[in-house]
Amino acid sequence: MPFEAFARTHARGAILHYLRDSVALVRLPRRLEEEAQRLCQTSAPQNSHEQWVQATYRAKNRWQPLPMNLQAPAKTGLSMMLNAERRETVQQAFAGLAAKDRQAVNAVVIEGRRLRNVGSSLGVSAMTVQRRV
Repeated sequence: MPFEAFARTHARGAILHYLRDSVALVRLPRRLEEEAQRLCQTSAPQNSHEQWVQATYRAKNRWQPLPMNLQAPAKTGLSMMLNAERRETVQQAFAGLAAKDRQAVNAVVIEGRRLRNVGSSLGVSAMTVQRRV
């Protein structure tokens, strides 16, 4: 096998692995990304909207674990306290979503429906539902 053929496949694989591993956990809308990057380059945020944009941008690479009682039963006081805090954080994040996004997340993640079915019931494409989720 010639070196070019060998190197091409391995270089492509290394690039794809790097891109997959460095992508954000949550993909924010381009408008929000650009606004957050502009705010990061300028001075401190001036109002609550700018603070929210920066907080959202900074939090896109962090996981928020689900409550442990949804994963496995736990009976200790510490685990119950952690579960309550996690549940509250998840509920606040869910409540902070726009109505259309909340509806999409509820249908796809919580109810387990397919993107195409949710899209047809909402009158949008499956790709739009995926973006909302």
